[in-house]
Amino acid sequence: AYFKAVREHVAPFLHTYPSFKVWVAGCSSGEEVWSLAILLEEEGLLDRCIIYATDINPQALALAERGIFDVDRIA
Repeated sequence: AYFKAVREHVAPFLHTYPSFKVWVAGCSSGEEVWSLAILLEEEGLLDRCIIYATDINPQALALAERGIFDVDRIA
């Protein structure tokens, strides 16, 4: 529901800007950040966007940066 709402209600609004920044606070291991990046790419918006993903846990951030996830966590 979250990503559907972003696609339907937020993406059209973002198309009106030449550039924008997105902050994902508390990104944990990054699945949501990567999913958001995929959505923005599909919408043709990723090339004009900067995504900031932060978390208090440095180990979680290292996992998020790698972007490699077990299939059973994604399905």
